[in-house]
Formats: sequence, C-alpha cells, structure tokens
Amino acid sequence: MNNNTKKFLAHLCKFLPERKPGKRGPKPISAIVMLIELQRLFKTSCGWRGIKHQTTCRRYLYEIQRRGLLKKFHKFITSNLTIRRLGKVIIDSSDRVSYRTCNLVTYSGKYHNYCIKITIAITEDCVPIYYSVDVGSAPDSEILDKMLIGIKKLPYELFLDKGYERYQRRQELKKQNCQVRMEMKNCSNNRKLGPRFKFTHEHKYTRGLIEKVVAWLKSYSAIDFNKFRKRSVISASFLFCLSAITFNRLLNL
Repeated sequence: MNNNTKKFLAHLCKFLPERKPGKRGPKPISAIVMLIELQRLFKTSCGWRGIKHQTTCRRYLYEIQRRGLLKKFHKFITSNLTIRRLGKVIIDSSDRVSYRTCNLVTYSGKYHNYCIKITIAITEDCVPIYYSVDVGSAPDSEILDKMLIGIKKLPYELFLDKGYERYQRRQELKKQNCQVRMEMKNCSNNRKLGPRFKFTHEHKYTRGLIEKVVAWLKSYSAIDFNKFRKRSVISASFLFCLSAITFNRLLNL
C-alpha cells in the first residue's frame, strides 16, 4: 500500500462515521481497519472470505452505501472543480464483464457478453468528476443525455466518441457555447450536418486521456471482472475505486 492510498483511506475515514459501541462486550472495529480490508477486497477481488472481519465489513459497506456517503465523498473532493466552468471535459463509456448476479448485469449486443456499463467524465488533468453506472444494454446516447442534465456548468469543449453522434444534441450544445469535439462516422455524408470535423494530433491526445483513467479502474480487479451479487455493492465498489483514483489525481496536481 503506497502513501497516496494511505492518505486516501485516512481522509475517507474522517468523512465516514465510526461504529457505535454497545453497552457491553468488546469495542467495535474501527473504520480505518474496515477500509483497509475493503481496499484489499476491491484491489485483489479476493472475495469476502479472503479478508478479515468479513461480516462486519460487509454490513459497514451496506450502511455507508445506503446513506449515500461514498457518493457524497466523491462530490466533496471534486466540489472545487464542478463549481466553475471547465475548459475541456472527456466522456466515454466502458463495458465491464460481470457474472449474471443482479438486474444491473444484462446482455450487451455490442460485445456479445453480460456486462455493466460504466460512463465517466474527466477533466484534461485526468480527474473524474462525473460518472454513471447503468445496465449493459443501455444505449450510450441515452446515458450521455442523462449525464448532461446532471452537469451544473457545461464545459467549453466536450470530447466524445463516435457512438455519441447526434446532430440535434450537437446543435443544442453549440447554442450553450459548448463545442463538441467528435469524429463523425464515415457513413455521415449528409450535407445538412455541415463539414466533417477531423481530429488533430492534439485532439487525439486529449481524447485518449480517458483511456488512462479506464486503465486505472481496471487495476481494481473488483471493477474489471465483477463477482458481487447485489446491485448496491456493485455501485459501492465502483464509487470506492473511483474516489481513490480521483483523490490520487488531486494529490498529484
């Protein structure tokens, strides 16, 4: 465990509540001990039986997810970035293969497997600021529309993939002074769409930054190949890993 991970767990421990002691019996397990075990669980995907205090850690994860504390923590550490209008934001979706354990895992016709669809929005400094966890069969275009509603201030430049191509959305964003940077599909020959936009070397480099963040998420085995059975635990594991990556990036800035 490196220094950044220790700082992240210590910072998260201050944000999360401690378990209340009972009138009798031993003292409850501290939050930092449970967070260290959860970090090992999500990093190695060793399963609940591979960590210490498995029952207590599981109940603690259920409780903080039920209260929405992990979501509030990620919003708290990124509050300085979301209150102002950013220059560049990159959005992309990624399918994560999973066992068929809950209704969140569905069949994806794109990759022909059962998966979960994860969508993240990052800054040009590779800091995740927005996210969405959806079923594997959800269309990318609908997920993007849902994310744009939740963004308080649209960026000046929005880098997207070819799968998000939609003329009406691009025109609406342009009216709000948000320029969409996206390569159009080869089959788009309609003159009404205007001249074809082509990526420069700088645009390709900016668009490729999100692949770094996706690779960092894949370093957590629990995200790369999910084994959890409950939808709430899947969302909690993703928020935990995403918060760790966001915290580490903010420390390096």
